[in-house]
Amino acid sequence: MNVADAVHESYEAYKRQMDIFHAKGHDYAGNDDTLANGKAVARAAAALGVARLIDKGEPDGVYLFMALWKIQRWCNLRLRAVTPRCETMADTTDDTANYVRLAALAQKEASE
Repeated sequence: MNVADAVHESYEAYKRQMDIFHAKGHDYAGNDDTLANGKAVARAAAALGVARLIDKGEPDGVYLFMALWKIQRWCNLRLRAVTPRCETMADTTDDTANYVRLAALAQKEASE
């Protein structure tokens, strides 16, 4: 690939990434603080002990962290009363349920 093609391809990828970044920023954070969801999830993970599970290398901790991420998204959208731009609320519900299921499976495997 020549330089011009590589630059063009990279620019097109960047535009797609920025579109996703903007849409997910709307869904996860709103206009106040782009990092709000991450900050809230980090506080919840620390308070609930999820961070300690991750620090211990426990896979269920990672899945629970991801479930918290989706729960925070849900709350953010509902409290702001806005329509999601990326995933539907049903997608968020399904993702949350699947992350909790994966956490349960990882915990079960670890206890066997």
